[in-house]
Amino acid sequence: MTTTQRGSSTWVTQEHPLKSGASAIIERNAKHKYRLLKGSLCAEELCQCIEHPEVQGASAIVKYVQSFDSGFGAGKGWATKLIRESGGDYDLPRKVGNEGRDMGTQLHDEVDDFIRNKKVAEHSPMFVSWHKVVDPLFDWLTSEQFLVHKDLHFGGTCDAVGLDRETGEITIIDHKTVDLASWEKYGSKNRREENGAQLAAYAAGLHSLNSRYAPDKGLIAYVLRDGSGTFLEEVNLSRGYSFFLAARETYNLHKYYEAEDKK
Repeated sequence: MTTTQRGSSTWVTQEHPLKSGASAIIERNAKHKYRLLKGSLCAEELCQCIEHPEVQGASAIVKYVQSFDSGFGAGKGWATKLIRESGGDYDLPRKVGNEGRDMGTQLHDEVDDFIRNKKVAEHSPMFVSWHKVVDPLFDWLTSEQFLVHKDLHFGGTCDAVGLDRETGEITIIDHKTVDLASWEKYGSKNRREENGAQLAAYAAGLHSLNSRYAPDKGLIAYVLRDGSGTFLEEVNLSRGYSFFLAARETYNLHKYYEAEDKK
């Protein structure tokens, strides 16, 4: 990977191997916007298209799936509970949310370092839990792999891709960190459709590129933040993609009227 500064944005460039033996060249910036570049390493079928402008990451689009989950009501209840138990600290839900995002980033970095460099983060309860449950199941192909859907123009970063040691299927895996209390009360039900839509979008993007990593199936690994457990759930990619396409329509409609209001 290489890094390029363009104005105020820093772009990381990554080659993405295709089944043809060529590579697509994809960039991502800190805001998780993506660009599919037209260049000498790009496969012929991709070079026929115009170089993409920057496109939105799928993770932002799938936020519009939240209405199909029950997570909003649960999230509101969780925030109210935190405020009440803290004696009225209205900033506490934001702080806890930021801590959760930081722990998610930590786990992603640790898994990426393990898959690419075989470095074991023995100090991390989350990683140790993930390593015990998930690693024995797969022969790893790649991690933190950029992708772009060349027709629908959205991007994403696939957390991990591996070969299922039992079936030989190419499997994409998305990692989500979850608070123990939340998992014990709700499991994945408050986030299942949104998480599934995101992973299904990644699968569709990989297939659109004719990627070497185009998957046969997808899994979500829910890792408890205290390291007490890791739970794998298979995603119905067809169902998830239907939710993603519905979210994409809502996202595009929102952006259209947002632009209209600025005129």
